[in-house]
Amino acid sequence: MSKSLPLFSVVIPTYNCLSFLRKAIQSVLLQTEQNFEILIIDNTSIDGTKEYLRSLKDSRIHSFQVQNYGVIAVSRNTGIKNAKGSWICFLDADDIWYKEKLETCRKYINEEVDVIYHDLLKYGNVHFLERKALGSRKLNTPVLIDLLVKGNAINNSSAVVRREILGKVGYLDESVDIIAAEDYNAWLKIAEKSENFLYIQKVLGEYFIGENNFSNKNMSLCSKSASIAFTKYLNDKQLIKYNAWVAYTSGRYKYVNKDYYYAVKPLLVSAKSASFRLKIRSVYMLISIYLNKVKNILN
Repeated sequence: MSKSLPLFSVVIPTYNCLSFLRKAIQSVLLQTEQNFEILIIDNTSIDGTKEYLRSLKDSRIHSFQVQNYGVIAVSRNTGIKNAKGSWICFLDADDIWYKEKLETCRKYINEEVDVIYHDLLKYGNVHFLERKALGSRKLNTPVLIDLLVKGNAINNSSAVVRREILGKVGYLDESVDIIAAEDYNAWLKIAEKSENFLYIQKVLGEYFIGENNFSNKNMSLCSKSASIAFTKYLNDKQLIKYNAWVAYTSGRYKYVNKDYYYAVKPLLVSAKSASFRLKIRSVYMLISIYLNKVKNILN
């Protein structure tokens, strides 16, 4: 009797983060829903990862060695193309899931859903300006327009995606200029073909904010590169909001890194034209910059 195929294929790319990887894998193995396989794609780590993966005896765990030269989409695509499950679950090696993640997502699977995503909790180097919860949002239709004018709503480690549709959009783009935004680009490509995005308003895992990971990078350039081809769908008003969102991304990065002089201009653009949520945040940062300037003058 042939072994049945798994429902979920969990794709975990990794590079020299063995202590985190152990926790990520354990968080999958402890799931209340056990119908899964794990595909770990190691980018030639030299920290003992290869030896650790060899020691794992669970037949559901499969490992692959790649050289991605910093393009993590290569690793993720390797996992997707070797997956046997109907649904691809992305999990970064420094993130974890809560035990009910897969069981909860399974309840929402039907023929009218292509992408499922949920909230995460931040841990690590979380800036005081940020909320601990990495809350997402329900995407309004047309989903493509929502993603363009309000920005990416789907954290990679929360995403559960129908494998078939990833194949239809040509998998993840491996271009160097969209590194760290390849997931955003994938959601946009999927949104060209499907409105079936489902948001679960529940925290089902934790997302690591580190000093050197993409969480602390200036995402404005790669996000713009990942999305600029889709702006043909926007009208003039929507295009203004899109540019304001890109400006907010740049301004926030500069603000968090205390580069206040260069933060002001993009934050002013965002405060004028972005979505309401980003306007409020931009105004807060601008006031903070002004008060800091006054404080320095008085001192």
